Amino acid sequence: MRTIAKNEIIDSQGMTVQDLLEFIEERNIPLTAKIMIQRVEDKYFEGVDISGLETPDGGTYPPGTKAEGWGVYPKRGYAYYQAEELNMRMKEEMEKRKNGEEPEYPGIEDPEKYIQDLKDTTLLEQYHPAWSPVFYEDEQDLLFIDLHY
Repeated sequence: MRTIAKNEIIDSQGMTVQDLLEFIEERNIPLTAKIMIQRVEDKYFEGVDISGLETPDGGTYPPGTKAEGWGVYPKRGYAYYQAEELNMRMKEEMEKRKNGEEPEYPGIEDPEKYIQDLKDTTLLEQYHPAWSPVFYEDEQDLLFIDLHY
């Protein structure tokens, strides 16, 4: 999956806080409205199949061709910090056992197996810039935000 650099987000045409506040004010959306975020399929991040579509030079994309997938902005969040804490506890457990001390986690046979690679990108939260707010006349108590047009 492609990673977005912060400057890509800053330089993009994505929605800003100012845009959102103006949208809320213009439509009298109550501050108690719940926020709904559009669900986006993984195919957009993996790259949509563009096989058979016309290329910029007038040709045709061959079978299996995918568009560049959307990028994500990774951040350390809950999963990362839980893994970091678990690693610390398991290293302490290993040290206790090495020193002949009573284990804190006797049910764990091999604490080293629980050590996680903190460079594993699946431990990071993945964010994508919001595109725009959406107003539905029939649901003014909800604020909808689209991730794409």
